[in-house]
Amino acid sequence: MKDMYSFLRTNSELDVLIGMEYYVTSTPPIRGKLRKSPEDFQVFEVSRQGIIAINVKGLKVLYDKTRGLYAIYILSKSNIPFNTMLSWLKSEFGTNNIGMAGIKDTRAVSHQFISIPLSDKVRDNILKSESDGRYIALSFVGFSPKGLSVGGNLGNIFKITIREVNVTRDVFKNVFEKLMHEIRVYGGLPNYFGYQRFGTIRPNTHIIGRYILLGDYEAAIMELLLSVYPHESPRSKEAREFLKETMDFKRALNRFPPSLKYERIVIKYLSRHRNDYKGALLRLPQWLRKLFIEAYQSYIFNKLVSYRLSLGIGLNEVIHGDNVFLLSSGYVRKAERDSDIDELQEYVDLGLARIELPLVGYATPINDTRLDEMLIKILEEEGIDLKLFKEVYPIAPPIKGTLRPLSCNPLLYDFSINDDTVTVTFFMPSGSYATVFLREVLKPRDPFIVGL
Repeated sequence: MKDMYSFLRTNSELDVLIGMEYYVTSTPPIRGKLRKSPEDFQVFEVSRQGIIAINVKGLKVLYDKTRGLYAIYILSKSNIPFNTMLSWLKSEFGTNNIGMAGIKDTRAVSHQFISIPLSDKVRDNILKSESDGRYIALSFVGFSPKGLSVGGNLGNIFKITIREVNVTRDVFKNVFEKLMHEIRVYGGLPNYFGYQRFGTIRPNTHIIGRYILLGDYEAAIMELLLSVYPHESPRSKEAREFLKETMDFKRALNRFPPSLKYERIVIKYLSRHRNDYKGALLRLPQWLRKLFIEAYQSYIFNKLVSYRLSLGIGLNEVIHGDNVFLLSSGYVRKAERDSDIDELQEYVDLGLARIELPLVGYATPINDTRLDEMLIKILEEEGIDLKLFKEVYPIAPPIKGTLRPLSCNPLLYDFSINDDTVTVTFFMPSGSYATVFLREVLKPRDPFIVGL
């Protein structure tokens, strides 16, 4: 057995709300601000072939010139929500079949690959800009026989600027070096799902998902419409409070601003079909209903990671019941016996394997192991039976469940310090969140205020 650790617990209410309860580093908080402008948070997708979504001219030689089934583009956007981007692409190309490897942060300048089924004419150099500086731009790269799908990239390179830093250059350098050392010692970062998975202004997608799973559609709708969160706009708060006091859906509709598009869809339906909460949910787009369930699935994962850390178990320590992914073969082995644990621990220590935890669904196996005891306790506290992930249909597609790496390792490329401004460039693997790394640096009481 490896050494037991004592990990630092967060003092952020938001972190606890989304199951992200611990830090693996003990470094003091660095005071600073992220996202003073979208350019302070830049994201560059890296394809499976190691191609960075940035230089179109250099990329064209790496894609087929002959006609394929899909056209590949680099999509660049600044401060554009995912659903707005998706609606624009569907309208521009006349198809719902938009392929991409992942969803990028809204409050950022991001560059990623997308695939579009090939039509008669290839589009190039398309730009949609707004007066407030937001934009979407597309540049044609080449052709491919296959479209892109979620997870189909190596990861992302992030170039992050932290402003109004409260320490000197030497202090920051020392803190940052200690932080990176602790990340290596403890087996990486916890591979938490980050803030944007749950919503930063209204961090409740997982709460809605739980109610849907339980079949409490009224509670799900009331959470969507009525719950007020601190960082919402005054107009949004006023609209929600009015509806909560009156439950007059017809009058409330005019008070909810156009930006609350999905609340307005639900309110309009309920003004005509009072108390039909299931019907109201079904008026929402399927991708959004699915997102609610996946957010709750992500919350359970975060809780399981935090449970392990609360027991002082390092991120690179194999315990009874762990799933260990062997990098050379792509095979997953279960640590069922003491001999398995010893052998698999050696593989992990040598960097030949990684520990993976359940991302739960209706087919997630539950056995008599130490890991499953933790999972059972979390599910019992939540009042959730895994079969609900199947019975959720037709509100959302059934979720079978899968595995997700317990930890992730940021690769630091560079950091520079100029007066009170720090710029950090690093790589995160596919599915891992830059904000999980940045929260270890900043350790804020209120993640929203600092720009996480």
